[in-house]
Amino acid sequence: MSGTFVSIIILVSMLSIPAGVRRPDIVTTYGPDFLPYAAGFHLHPAKPQATATARNENHTRGNTRIFYTHNAEVSAPPEITPEIIKLVGQADIVILASLLSNYTVEYVQTLMSHAKPSALKALTVQGYLREVDSQGLIHPRDFVEAAAILPLFDVAIFSDADYPQALEIAREWKKKSPTTDIIVTEGPLGASVIGSNTSYDIPTTPVPPKDIIDSVGCGDVFAAALAYHYCQKRDLRVAIKAAHLAARLKLTAAQASTM
Repeated sequence: MSGTFVSIIILVSMLSIPAGVRRPDIVTTYGPDFLPYAAGFHLHPAKPQATATARNENHTRGNTRIFYTHNAEVSAPPEITPEIIKLVGQADIVILASLLSNYTVEYVQTLMSHAKPSALKALTVQGYLREVDSQGLIHPRDFVEAAAILPLFDVAIFSDADYPQALEIAREWKKKSPTTDIIVTEGPLGASVIGSNTSYDIPTTPVPPKDIIDSVGCGDVFAAALAYHYCQKRDLRVAIKAAHLAARLKLTAAQASTM
């Protein structure tokens, strides 16, 4: 099973828009090849800025995942323009979902400084745990920016498949950013909410392997659903349970495994 993904910033203004017509604002650097996958979203900037889209390719064989990156040379974060500043300032949910570690501390600090205090700010950590070699193969990387970046977010989410000893490193991050809720997803085991010295688990109902149609992007669906429901209820347990359900639907729904 394989798929491709791009780095994005997701902005949702929930309170002033009826539920049936909400469309997230997506901020990213992209090429014309991304446009067929952007239907249903407000894409910013409105026109492609690159000849092609930087993307990661995911190959899953059993419990093994191999990642490659393509077009990394055009993976620079989008410029923080007055338009983007306005969008970030209006959003009720801001999700930073970088797939590479090129969103610098200075960039993220500037971006998040424009978010309103009441906004739910979520980070998917995966990009900061990846380093790309000369062949485009992705290897594990230490999140050396954790102490500077994590305090900018209410919630940080990553998978135990993204880093060896995920629970241990998450506890170290929690000590550096006590106010950030750190969630480690653990596949069929569910998810753990990490404290400095302790943690608690929110289990899920595993999907039998024979019923899994498409696992690509399951973690991203989990993160988006968690942010949405946490923003609404401000109850982390309820939000994680809703995210488990969304991930389960993703696993069992026939989807195109690209972008």
